[in-house]
Amino acid sequence: WFLWHRGLQSLVVVLNVIGIGAIVMALDAEALPHLNSLHTWLGTTTSVLMLVQVLSGLLRPAHAAAHRRIWRLAHAIMGMSTWALAIATSIYGALRLPPIEAMYATVAIQDDGSLLHAILTL
Repeated sequence: WFLWHRGLQSLVVVLNVIGIGAIVMALDAEALPHLNSLHTWLGTTTSVLMLVQVLSGLLRPAHAAAHRRIWRLAHAIMGMSTWALAIATSIYGALRLPPIEAMYATVAIQDDGSLLHAILTL
């Protein structure tokens, strides 16, 4: 399980860095300010906590170390807290999106019910 955990968390770090880069580029392209809302601060906090978790994982004590159980409990609690904050940040960000009625969607369906064509315009 540890190799899966480490691999998935490495993927999360890579995707997070790509996401932050995309956000910064999009804001700069529109000349919009950074860190100007609760959502941006929650996202920044989540990303910092994620990096602290990575550092914590890299500094993991040996199996025989006396403080290994304390480290494991702290790492688990902080990981679950970071995950919960990431979910809250995502939900808060989704709530800030324009309402679905503001979007235009066209969907054409074939007679057999399969999706033939979909165009979404925001």
